[in-house]
Amino acid sequence: LVPVFEENENYPWKGTPPPPEHLRIIPGSKTVTVGSSVSFKAWLAPASTFSFWEDVSAEASWSSSNPSVVESLGRGQFKAKSTGTSTITAQYNNYQTNVVIRVVP
Repeated sequence: LVPVFEENENYPWKGTPPPPEHLRIIPGSKTVTVGSSVSFKAWLAPASTFSFWEDVSAEASWSSSNPSVVESLGRGQFKAKSTGTSTITAQYNNYQTNVVIRVVP
C-alpha cells in the first residue's frame, strides 16, 4: 500500500506521494495579470516517503524562458511584465522542474 497524506508545510502534495528524490515547484502553473508578483517554492522530495520534504527555494537556481513576459527576481520571486507565456524553471543540484505562467492584461 502507498501512504496518502494531506498537504501541509512538510508534505507539499495531497494524495499519493510522487516518486522519491525529485524537485517540485509549488504552486503549479498559473495565470496572472500584468504587474502581478508571483512567488514559488522549490521542494526536494525525500528518498523515503516518511521523511520531510526540504524547501530548497533559496538555494535553487530560478529562470524564466521569456523574461520580457515574466522577470525572475531570484529565490522563486517573479514579476509579470507583459502579456504572454513563460516557462519558469527551478534547478537544484541534479534536479530540475518547471511550471508555466500565463500573463493576461
